Amino acid sequence: MSSIAVSGGTILSSAGQTVQLVATVTLSDGTTQNVTTTATWQSSNSGAATVSAGGLVTAVAAGTVTITATYQGKAGTTTVVLSFASSARGTMTAAIDGVAFNAITVLATKTGAIPNLPSGLLGVAGTSAFTSPYLVLGITIPAAVGSYSLGFLSVGSCNLSQNSAASVLHWGSGGSGEVGGSATVTLTTLTATGATGTFSCTLAPGAGVGGTPTGTKVVTNGAFSVTF
Repeated sequence: MSSIAVSGGTILSSAGQTVQLVATVTLSDGTTQNVTTTATWQSSNSGAATVSAGGLVTAVAAGTVTITATYQGKAGTTTVVLSFASSARGTMTAAIDGVAFNAITVLATKTGAIPNLPSGLLGVAGTSAFTSPYLVLGITIPAAVGSYSLGFLSVGSCNLSQNSAASVLHWGSGGSGEVGGSATVTLTTLTATGATGTFSCTLAPGAGVGGTPTGTKVVTNGAFSVTF
């Protein structure tokens, strides 16, 4: 084995929010292997975020945490930002597999500079309902005006979670290792007080708790407008 990489690092904007990380090793012959369930996981600050034996990160408090996965003596890391200074002022709309998604609450988070990304990150997440079952559609991109193509190991992601009392199912654009996922996000405007943008995503099934996500979720005509 020559190296290990950890993907899925993102912004979490509220206590209890989760993200599934993926550990992938590159073997000496150049092939790759998913070792998420067999790697040893560690959080640099469990007071800000914990990580399970299977790589599921849970937000606890504001801060920046380095998550490390170790496998056969090799270690890989990723950064998870816990930024709870969020706003519920905004809109997010889209069509998911042709069905209208209109968020009833929208959280927007903008970080300061982080390692290797001076612009910081912008996170926008919309929730479809206050009661179970509900959907959470989220986007994370560099906090700079422009268009971003998102996929495996890219800086940023588009994610969808389907939440109920019995299960949490996840689809993603590839930032957490979902095979075949992709997204295009355009940050049209960004000021000290708000941001607007558009997005489309092809989301591949990822991790599941209490169930297994299946099929691809296609998100079209996405748009957001948020105030910080």
